[in-house]
Amino acid sequence: MSFKNVRGPHNPVRTTMPLAAYRVMGFGAVPVDEREWQPRIDAVRTVLAALTDGDMPAASPELLDAFSVVKGLFSRIALGDTGDWYSVSRLLGYPSAALSMAASWRMAWTRAAIREQDGDVFRIAASRLEDDHCLEMLGNYLEMTIEKSYPLVEHGWAYILWSSTERDLMHVGAAAGTVEDVLKRLDREHPDHAAFGVLSAWLVHDPLEAYVGIHERLSPAALGDGFFRLDLGQAKTAVETLLRETENVSHSPWHGDQKLAEPVRHTTADGADFLIK
Repeated sequence: MSFKNVRGPHNPVRTTMPLAAYRVMGFGAVPVDEREWQPRIDAVRTVLAALTDGDMPAASPELLDAFSVVKGLFSRIALGDTGDWYSVSRLLGYPSAALSMAASWRMAWTRAAIREQDGDVFRIAASRLEDDHCLEMLGNYLEMTIEKSYPLVEHGWAYILWSSTERDLMHVGAAAGTVEDVLKRLDREHPDHAAFGVLSAWLVHDPLEAYVGIHERLSPAALGDGFFRLDLGQAKTAVETLLRETENVSHSPWHGDQKLAEPVRHTTADGADFLIK
């Protein structure tokens, strides 16, 4: 059996501003392409059924393709590299970038276990997905897309927002309301700008603490009114480090203070040793 080619997201995390102009819908908040709408629903439904059943499913091209598609959904959120990444995050219930990175890897491990029909690896990877509430996230996706239920409304966010009108500026901060509330306010206050979108967002426990800490750490790059001029990678690192140090981040609405499930080292029957992330 071979697990040497198991891979998480194929691209690096976005650390530069998008090149395209996002005039009507801001980056990250672009609606899901209608050509991808039904295939994604079908893939989520297939993967959720396979994970809920509990037993090792038989391998088939359709099932393996479905896991690839769902892995790609989590990869979008982890990397923040596509115009619809925040729209996808909303459908999945706002998993954090760190959780989405882990989920992408675990979807890849589960897919490989099904392909190789390795029950031990399947149980380990699938249990990590369950421990981190990924089944609830897939269920939320189906509720919002099929049943047209209202999205989860989560208050308390840290964020990096951006309009393609001024490519070298970012709006960075935290608020007690929703990210959508802040986007609407920025669009209203800057009617001459292209629509504001989302470069990064973190669900936080204490938005005021996050707001104060962010502005203290980024003060050398501050331009006023919450706008900053600095490298996106530096801004992401600064905010993520602050939230991690102050334990002021929640990985999903289902997590609360729960930490992410730890990777597991596993030795296969033929003696190969792997770290299942």
